[in-house]
Amino acid sequence: MTKPNDFVFNSDYLPLAEVDKADFTAYFPAETFPAGQAYDRTQDFKVPYSPGSIDTFLLSLNGGNYNVGAIVIISVNTQLLSIRVQRIDQETIRVRLHEFTQQPGGYSMPAQTLKVKVSSFRPPNAF
Repeated sequence: MTKPNDFVFNSDYLPLAEVDKADFTAYFPAETFPAGQAYDRTQDFKVPYSPGSIDTFLLSLNGGNYNVGAIVIISVNTQLLSIRVQRIDQETIRVRLHEFTQQPGGYSMPAQTLKVKVSSFRPPNAF
């Protein structure tokens, strides 16, 4: 019979090390966009960075469940909005809402609240 303590940990594969954690909320108020043009709304947040680390994001839109990823696509009626989260420099993470409407008369976007949890992981033997 094999017991758990009979197995040897494989040290050829070192785990990632979590080096930083942060969370913040981006709020985009309700807004009406005229038809035929693309619009971007951005918010910047200061978040620490460790050289060589990789950011992972958990996103929750309007009080929903958290999902892993850096992009959320919102479908309202026939309109699509996208929200993208990315690090733009060593201290700043940007949340960008992008909207493009071709509907005659424009589009009225309801308020959007995005909660972001970011964890930074450093690969083994980096720096």
